[in-house]
Amino acid sequence: SLSIPSNGIRAIYADSSGNSLWLGTNKGSLVQLNLANYHFSEVTVQGETEQAYGGLINALFVEDGWAFVGTSQKIFAIEISSGKVQILFPGKVERNIRVNTIQNVYGRKLVGTSDGVFEISGSGVGDNPFHLVETSVKTDVLSISEWTYGSMLITSPDELMSVDERGQITILKRREELQSYLTGHVVDNQNNIWIGTRYMGLYYFQLRSGEMVNFAFNPGNPLSLPDNDIKTLFFLKDQSILWIGTKNGLAKYDYNR
Repeated sequence: SLSIPSNGIRAIYADSSGNSLWLGTNKGSLVQLNLANYHFSEVTVQGETEQAYGGLINALFVEDGWAFVGTSQKIFAIEISSGKVQILFPGKVERNIRVNTIQNVYGRKLVGTSDGVFEISGSGVGDNPFHLVETSVKTDVLSISEWTYGSMLITSPDELMSVDERGQITILKRREELQSYLTGHVVDNQNNIWIGTRYMGLYYFQLRSGEMVNFAFNPGNPLSLPDNDIKTLFFLKDQSILWIGTKNGLAKYDYNR
């Protein structure tokens, strides 16, 4: 298909080859976009879609033939070749958590949730299924990334903060300054930070100089964002391309143009 099942793009993941973009939508669709011909194909799973995705995909990570899908209640591991599904729970108790982001941070698959940060452990094979391990971060985490000197950047609805190896927190930006709740962030190749918001579009933040630029929807400009409600961001470092998922479609910012 040359059209996407839904314009509500809530999760983006680009594979390391740069050939495919994986999209999660507000309709529960897991879609692979071939970037050579812009052909969309939906990944099917065993069982009901509602059982697999919960109808709403918030987070997405693809590695070694597995797609890790986070929803408003659970995280699933889906074997892409077979469509088999595993449900990952925090600890031994089956409880619901809102999954906001899944990222590889310093070689660890970390999951940002409403209950803090968890690490995905296990191989998904045989008697070693995937499972979640708690970390020391307990706040509501919308996005996670590597930062400098072993530290991480974390976005909550109210703040963008850095957390060093000792757990020391430094607040970089607050909701009041951006005039909107935050929805996530990514870091580009020059360590500039892109911050998504719920109402004010996208902010470009250069920490060294303090420069901050706002990009917003403009009905008179066809090259502006499709919507000011930013749902997800993904920076493809090998190609210097920023993918932006909004409430009303997908946008791309190419550093090379």
